This record gives sequence, structure tokens and C-alpha cells, in this order.
Amino acid sequence: MKRVLSLPWYGWVLCGLGGLFVLGLPALLVFLVFGVVINLAGSFYLGAVTGVHDTLPASEVQHINQTLVTQYASVAHAWQQGLNARERAIVEGYQLNLPTSVLLTVGKFVNNLHDASAKASAQAYDEALRPTYRFVEGTETVTTRRRVEVSVAMPHGGIRREMRIRTTVTVHPVWELRSANVWNGTFVSTWAMQSRGRFVEGVGTVTTEPVMTGYHRVYEHARLYALAKRYGFSKSDVDPLWFEAIYAMQYAKDQQGDALAYLKDPAVDAWGPLFGSGVPLSTGAPGPATVADRAEVTHWIETAMRLVGDVPSSWEPLLLRMVALESGGDPNAENPDLVEDAPGLYEHAKGLLQTLPSTFAAYALPGYENIWNPIDNAAAAIRYIQARYGSPGAIPGVGNAAPYVGY
Repeated sequence: MKRVLSLPWYGWVLCGLGGLFVLGLPALLVFLVFGVVINLAGSFYLGAVTGVHDTLPASEVQHINQTLVTQYASVAHAWQQGLNARERAIVEGYQLNLPTSVLLTVGKFVNNLHDASAKASAQAYDEALRPTYRFVEGTETVTTRRRVEVSVAMPHGGIRREMRIRTTVTVHPVWELRSANVWNGTFVSTWAMQSRGRFVEGVGTVTTEPVMTGYHRVYEHARLYALAKRYGFSKSDVDPLWFEAIYAMQYAKDQQGDALAYLKDPAVDAWGPLFGSGVPLSTGAPGPATVADRAEVTHWIETAMRLVGDVPSSWEPLLLRMVALESGGDPNAENPDLVEDAPGLYEHAKGLLQTLPSTFAAYALPGYENIWNPIDNAAAAIRYIQARYGSPGAIPGVGNAAPYVGY
């Protein structure tokens, strides 16, 4: 005879509650974990620099985010005040400016999601990230000698015509960036005087100018981590905040047309992808130290040398080295960074030897005027090198052991 378990009513209630606890605990934990993940995702999606979660209407979140992106971009722009146009071009050329993505990241450190008043002030950002630059104003001297015909009055009447050499000396100011202390490191350069051009039979033009012989750039990412710690964030907090800021900045650039939302620093490029894709950003740095197809590039260079004419064969290995440094052998290469070729004229370097459009137009051979054609590009570059340097061997880093900084 089987024995039947007999429990009072409250016993059955307790058993039921116990069973519910045992069976429901995993489900409850899964629900809690899911809730935390969703909450964190909401706090780190585009625009969470404000600390606003997706409980707000999407339109309001977007408005707050865009306001902050614009504000931080304005602060970054304001920090460049005090530099003249030439100095700003130099700073941007060496990618020492402050990207908006850095401002967005540090903005979250400063705000720390609590102090609403901090969102309206740039003082904390200024104290934390203001860059310092040391410029030296040097001079470029252009000496031109040319023969002119002059009339000389004779003592006893009459006029004698004779040829003389007239000398003209023009002095231009040149700004040299000697050192910089920027948001993530330091920059120090070395300079020397260089003369180019020559006098033939007493006439010609010689330019004496200061030339950067090398520079040393040190990245110090620990500064960003130290700043995060100052405002209550750990090192592990930096990366997601950084990516979030890059996405917000790219959104402002691509969707809102914010011209000040830019990524220029190579260190920033290495930290984040383009908005909405996994493609790394282009750094705008010179190409790799090898050419893609050496035989083809050699053919282009040799053809360009023949077209220009009177180019020593010793130039060929030097020009191939320049191709490797400038474009890596890619005739379609374009530097995304703007270069100031003249006051107010900003251009992208293009093609096999990365010539500026204005320079290419000035030195292109007649009938060979397509900057994207590697032979046309090389021919114009050779003519420019002849006019400015005399030989590619005079370019720092090409025919000597100095660091290569472009030509």
C-alpha cells in the first residue's frame, strides 16, 4: 500500500513558492542582465555625450546632441585664435589641431553626466586641453640679378649704351614651428638655412630660406587616461566614450554638414571607424616605403624624364624613392589634408608624386596636363624640382639622411 504525502494547506503554499523561486530565478537574472545591457546601449549610442537615454523623444535627443557637437566644435575653432593664417596652416599641416572628437570625449569627462551647468562652459576644456605653440619668425631672401641696358652720358656729349647687372633683393617673413605641446603629446622640430638656385655668368636667382631638417613627434595617450581619472572615469571607460564621440562627430559632419567636425590626428584615426562602417579612416600620411609595381612606376618615371629632357639618369632612383614616400606608386592617390599653397589657397596634393593642382598647372608640359596621368604628374614634378631644388638630391630625406618632410 503506497503512502500518500499529506501536507497542511500552508505547506503546499510554501512548496509552490519554493518551486517558483527555483524555476524563476534564472529567468529573472536573464531579464535583469538584458535590462542592464539595453540601458547601457542606450547610454552609449550616438549622442550619449549628453548622458541622455532613449526615454526622451528622438527629436529632442538629436537636438541636444547637435547643440553639444556644434558647441564643442566652436570651442575647438576658438582655440586657434591668436594664430595668423599661415601659422594655422602649419599647425593643421602637421595635424596638431584639436579634433572635435577629443572635445566630445573630454566633454563627457567634465560633465560626468551630473553637472548640467558644466555643459554650458568651455573653461574646463580650455584648462585641460589648450595647446601651446612656439613659432619663430625667420626670413626668406630672394636675390635676383639680371642684365639691363643703361644709357651713360658722356663728358663731352653723346650717350653710350652699356650692359650692367641689376640686383634685386626681396625679403619675406617665414614662420617656423619650433615646438608644440598639444592634447596628446609633443612636437619638436629642427631647422637650418638652405640656398637654392644659382647665378650663371653673374645673373640668375638665389633663394635663401629656413628649411625644416627634421621633427620629432611623441604621442602620449596616458594624458587622456589621466584626464578621465581626474573626472571620475577609469581607463576602461575611455574607449567606448571615444568611439561614441567619433560617431557623434562623424554624424554631425556627414548628416548635419558641420564643417568643423573633423578627424585629422593620426592617433584619432587609429581609434575609430567611419560612421556606420568598419572601414578605417585615412590618415593622410605619406604612402608606404615601397612602390606597388616597381617596373610600371619605373616606366612612368623614365618616360617623364625623356619628355622633360636633359634630366640626368642619376635622378631615377631618387625619383622612385620619392614616389614610394609620396603615394606608394598609386597614381590615383589624394591626400585628404589641405595644404596652403598661397595665402587663402588651400589644395589637396594629388597623383603619383602628390603635386598640388596650382603647382602642376604651373609646371605641366604642354599637351601633358592631366594631373591623374602618372607620366604627366611626374613630368610636372620633375620640372618643379629643377626650378626649386636643382636636383632631387637637395631635397631633405631623398638624397641625404635627413628626415623626409615632403618637397
